Amino acid sequence: MSSSSRPQGIDALATAVRQFQAHLEPTQNARLLAHSSKPDATSILAFTAEVDSINAHRRS
Repeated sequence: MSSSSRPQGIDALATAVRQFQAHLEPTQNARLLAHSSKPDATSILAFTAEVDSINAHRRS
């Protein structure tokens, strides 16, 4: 499917995923890719929940 035939929301989500990945350290990106080889909203939510859990234990 070409980008011109995709709904704008899908392009916006793809852009948001790329921007999110651009801010990750290499080890974080590898953990994200462990959730899904092609990150999407669901894998990003799972990844951020994992990071939140790790951080919550670190603060304790």
